[in-house]
Amino acid sequence: MRGLFGTVGSTAGWLSDMFTSDKPERVWARNPIIGQVFLPPEPRGREDLFYELKERSDKSYNTWETLNKRGREAEAEKYFDQNKLTIMVHDYIVNAEAGLKEINAEIRRLSDDPRLTPAEKREQITIFQQQKNDILESVNQERLRAERAE
Repeated sequence: MRGLFGTVGSTAGWLSDMFTSDKPERVWARNPIIGQVFLPPEPRGREDLFYELKERSDKSYNTWETLNKRGREAEAEKYFDQNKLTIMVHDYIVNAEAGLKEINAEIRRLSDDPRLTPAEKREQITIFQQQKNDILESVNQERLRAERAE
């Protein structure tokens, strides 16, 4: 609808969703009129913290790896000592990220599956979101560990 009729079509689609009972619960942040302009995006909590830590860890780890590959062992050793905990959290990041990618792919697949009712989708997606929470359970501890090094 939005592609053919722009904002008017999108708004009409949103209004028609209000009168059907087979749609997932609407939240104001997804409202096409006010949600995108006035409300912040829905927070993802631990997942946002994880990706912020991943960014820092990847930067430190990649710098350390580059110094080693270029044969600058003395600089690499000094850099490692200065960024030890941020580099050491990299293994956690790699393992957790692989799990998150797999779960996010499953959630997208479920969302697009026409054979499932909205209630079945919500139930299965909730199970996958719990698995994401299990993976991200230790992100706060890992962040604190990495921040001690800075």
